[in-house]
Amino acid sequence: MREIRTSGLMSGDWKRNYGTNCDTGMGESRRQTVQPRSLRPPRQSSTLLTKYRYKVLEGALRERIRTIIRQVCRELGVQIVSGVLSREHVHMFVEIPPHIAVSDFVRRVKGRSSHRVQMEFPDLRKRYWGRHFWARGYFSTTSGNITDDVILQYLQEHEPTGVSR
Repeated sequence: MREIRTSGLMSGDWKRNYGTNCDTGMGESRRQTVQPRSLRPPRQSSTLLTKYRYKVLEGALRERIRTIIRQVCRELGVQIVSGVLSREHVHMFVEIPPHIAVSDFVRRVKGRSSHRVQMEFPDLRKRYWGRHFWARGYFSTTSGNITDDVILQYLQEHEPTGVSR
Protein backbone atom coordinates (compact mmCIF):
# COMPACT_ATOMS: atom_id res chain seq x y z
CA MET A 1 0.00 0.00 0.00
CA ARG A 2 1.18 3.47 -0.79
CA GLU A 3 1.02 6.13 1.84
CA ILE A 4 -1.04 9.13 0.78
CA ARG A 5 0.27 12.42 2.03
CA THR A 6 -2.18 15.25 2.42
CA SER A 7 -1.43 18.84 1.63
CA GLY A 8 -1.43 21.62 4.22
CA LEU A 9 -5.08 22.37 3.51
CA MET A 10 -6.15 18.87 4.48
CA SER A 11 -4.00 18.59 7.58
CA GLY A 12 -5.58 21.41 9.56
CA ASP A 13 -3.64 24.38 8.19
CA TRP A 14 -6.77 25.57 6.37
CA LYS A 15 -7.71 27.72 9.38
CA ARG A 16 -4.55 29.78 9.01
CA ASN A 17 -5.00 30.14 5.28
CA TYR A 18 -8.64 31.15 5.23
CA GLY A 19 -9.00 33.96 7.70
CA THR A 20 -9.74 32.38 11.06
CA ASN A 21 -8.03 33.06 14.36
CA CYS A 22 -4.93 30.98 14.83
CA ASP A 23 -2.58 30.42 17.72
CA THR A 24 1.02 31.36 17.04
CA GLY A 25 2.31 29.05 19.73
CA MET A 26 3.61 31.96 21.80
CA GLY A 27 0.39 32.48 23.75
CA GLU A 28 -0.92 35.09 21.33
CA SER A 29 -3.60 34.90 18.71
CA ARG A 30 -3.65 36.75 15.41
CA ARG A 31 -6.01 37.05 12.47
CA GLN A 32 -4.89 36.10 8.96
CA THR A 33 -6.73 36.75 5.73
CA VAL A 34 -6.31 35.64 2.18
CA GLN A 35 -5.31 38.32 -0.30
CA PRO A 36 -6.90 38.31 -3.77
CA ARG A 37 -4.64 36.99 -6.50
CA SER A 38 -5.68 39.47 -9.17
CA LEU A 39 -7.40 42.82 -9.33
CA ARG A 40 -9.45 42.16 -12.46
CA PRO A 41 -11.78 39.28 -13.27
CA PRO A 42 -10.20 36.45 -15.22
CA ARG A 43 -10.66 36.64 -18.96
CA GLN A 44 -12.40 33.76 -20.69
CA SER A 45 -12.15 32.69 -24.30
CA SER A 46 -15.47 31.03 -25.15
CA THR A 47 -16.72 29.41 -28.36
CA LEU A 48 -20.34 28.55 -29.21
CA LEU A 49 -21.23 26.42 -32.25
CA THR A 50 -24.48 26.35 -34.18
CA LYS A 51 -26.31 23.03 -34.22
CA TYR A 52 -24.88 20.69 -36.88
CA ARG A 53 -22.42 23.52 -37.68
CA TYR A 54 -24.85 24.90 -40.23
CA LYS A 55 -23.48 28.11 -41.73
CA VAL A 56 -26.47 30.33 -40.90
CA LEU A 57 -24.89 33.29 -39.11
CA GLU A 58 -25.19 35.70 -42.02
CA GLY A 59 -26.92 39.00 -42.73
CA ALA A 60 -29.75 40.08 -40.41
CA LEU A 61 -29.44 36.92 -38.28
CA ARG A 62 -25.77 37.67 -37.58
CA GLU A 63 -26.59 41.25 -36.54
CA ARG A 64 -29.41 40.06 -34.28
CA ILE A 65 -27.18 37.46 -32.56
CA ARG A 66 -24.55 40.15 -31.96
CA THR A 67 -27.16 42.50 -30.45
CA ILE A 68 -28.56 39.82 -28.15
CA ILE A 69 -25.10 38.79 -26.91
CA ARG A 70 -24.26 42.43 -26.16
CA GLN A 71 -27.56 42.85 -24.25
CA VAL A 72 -26.91 39.77 -22.11
CA CYS A 73 -23.35 40.92 -21.39
CA ARG A 74 -24.57 44.38 -20.38
CA GLU A 75 -27.19 42.89 -18.02
CA LEU A 76 -24.70 40.55 -16.34
CA GLY A 77 -21.86 43.07 -16.13
CA VAL A 78 -19.67 41.05 -18.49
CA GLN A 79 -17.19 43.04 -20.55
CA ILE A 80 -16.52 41.91 -24.11
CA VAL A 81 -12.82 42.36 -24.83
CA SER A 82 -13.05 41.02 -28.38
CA GLY A 83 -15.29 38.76 -30.41
CA VAL A 84 -15.83 37.24 -33.83
CA LEU A 85 -18.97 35.89 -35.46
CA SER A 86 -18.18 33.35 -38.15
CA ARG A 87 -20.83 31.68 -40.25
CA GLU A 88 -21.14 28.67 -37.93
CA HIS A 89 -19.74 29.77 -34.59
CA VAL A 90 -19.22 32.67 -32.19
CA HIS A 91 -15.87 33.22 -30.49
CA MET A 92 -15.81 35.67 -27.57
CA PHE A 93 -13.03 36.93 -25.32
CA VAL A 94 -14.78 38.25 -22.23
CA GLU A 95 -14.19 39.34 -18.63
CA ILE A 96 -16.78 37.62 -16.44
CA PRO A 97 -17.25 38.92 -12.88
CA PRO A 98 -16.24 36.36 -10.23
CA HIS A 99 -19.78 35.99 -8.85
CA ILE A 100 -21.06 34.69 -12.21
CA ALA A 101 -20.20 31.15 -13.27
CA VAL A 102 -19.04 30.69 -16.84
CA SER A 103 -21.71 28.05 -17.36
CA ASP A 104 -24.43 30.50 -16.22
CA PHE A 105 -23.14 33.15 -18.62
CA VAL A 106 -23.10 30.73 -21.56
CA ARG A 107 -26.53 29.36 -20.59
CA ARG A 108 -27.99 32.87 -20.64
CA VAL A 109 -26.38 33.78 -23.97
CA LYS A 110 -27.36 30.55 -25.70
CA GLY A 111 -30.85 30.37 -24.22
CA ARG A 112 -31.91 33.93 -24.87
CA SER A 113 -30.38 34.15 -28.35
CA SER A 114 -31.85 30.80 -29.42
CA HIS A 115 -35.34 31.67 -28.21
CA ARG A 116 -35.43 35.16 -29.68
CA VAL A 117 -33.86 34.23 -33.01
CA GLN A 118 -36.26 31.36 -33.58
CA MET A 119 -39.21 33.62 -32.79
CA GLU A 120 -37.99 36.41 -35.10
CA PHE A 121 -36.76 34.21 -37.99
CA PRO A 122 -39.46 31.56 -38.61
CA ASP A 123 -37.52 30.03 -41.55
CA LEU A 124 -35.02 28.65 -39.00
CA ARG A 125 -37.68 26.24 -37.69
CA LYS A 126 -37.33 24.13 -40.84
CA ARG A 127 -33.64 23.65 -40.24
CA TYR A 128 -33.68 23.54 -36.42
CA TRP A 129 -36.83 21.50 -35.86
CA GLY A 130 -36.09 20.71 -32.20
CA ARG A 131 -35.90 24.38 -31.12
CA HIS A 132 -32.18 23.99 -30.56
CA PHE A 133 -30.21 26.67 -32.38
CA TRP A 134 -26.86 26.09 -30.65
CA ALA A 135 -24.98 22.80 -30.40
CA ARG A 136 -24.78 21.14 -27.00
CA GLY A 137 -21.91 22.33 -24.86
CA TYR A 138 -19.31 25.02 -25.39
CA PHE A 139 -15.58 25.54 -25.19
CA SER A 140 -14.10 27.94 -22.68
CA THR A 141 -10.63 28.51 -21.31
CA THR A 142 -9.09 31.20 -19.14
CA SER A 143 -6.43 33.46 -20.53
CA GLY A 144 -4.04 32.20 -17.85
CA ASN A 145 -3.47 29.04 -19.89
CA ILE A 146 -2.37 31.13 -22.86
CA THR A 147 -1.67 34.84 -22.90
CA ASP A 148 -4.19 37.56 -23.73
CA ASP A 149 -2.04 38.61 -26.67
CA VAL A 150 -2.22 35.16 -28.27
CA ILE A 151 -6.02 35.11 -28.01
CA LEU A 152 -6.38 38.64 -29.38
CA GLN A 153 -4.00 37.84 -32.25
CA TYR A 154 -6.02 34.71 -33.06
CA LEU A 155 -9.24 36.70 -33.11
CA GLN A 156 -7.68 39.34 -35.40
CA GLU A 157 -6.56 36.68 -37.91
CA HIS A 158 -9.70 34.56 -37.58
CA GLU A 159 -11.11 33.41 -40.94
CA PRO A 160 -10.88 36.38 -43.30
CA THR A 161 -14.04 35.39 -45.23
CA GLY A 162 -17.51 35.44 -43.67
CA VAL A 163 -16.41 37.03 -40.44
CA SER A 164 -17.97 39.88 -38.52
CA ARG A 165 -16.46 41.60 -35.48
